[in-house]
Amino acid sequence: MKETHNRRVFLQIVTKGILLGTISFGYFKLGKSFELSPPGDRMKAQIPKINPAFRVNVLNDGSVELYTHKPGGEKVIYTFEGFEAETLLTILKHGDPSLYSQELGLKFNIRENDFISMAESTLRSMENKGFIYYGETMLVEIKEARNE
Repeated sequence: MKETHNRRVFLQIVTKGILLGTISFGYFKLGKSFELSPPGDRMKAQIPKINPAFRVNVLNDGSVELYTHKPGGEKVIYTFEGFEAETLLTILKHGDPSLYSQELGLKFNIRENDFISMAESTLRSMENKGFIYYGETMLVEIKEARNE
């Protein structure tokens, strides 16, 4: 009887230890996901999206056109070729361009370290010009129109 009692106590202790370890691991992992990080880190973790004000044309030669219409009806077209065009195509396919470093690096004969810096600068440039944005909503500048 004493042997059964010891075994039962041992199994209870082991079960409690496993349960406590699982809960602790889950708690720390959950805490890490809610950890505050600088805005730059959050931007890196998010996937870029193409500005909905632009429409996309993919041409036969591999270049990409982003176009929009001004309020007066004038059509504004921006043409991208080479690496920038491939970056836009990757974003269009809902992918993060930095994840395709090996694929695009081989296509353009770029080493991985150079690819990462080139992709970051391209994405930063496109974001500054308003072609892409990060996050759920795009920040826009509100201007007041006056009839004079």
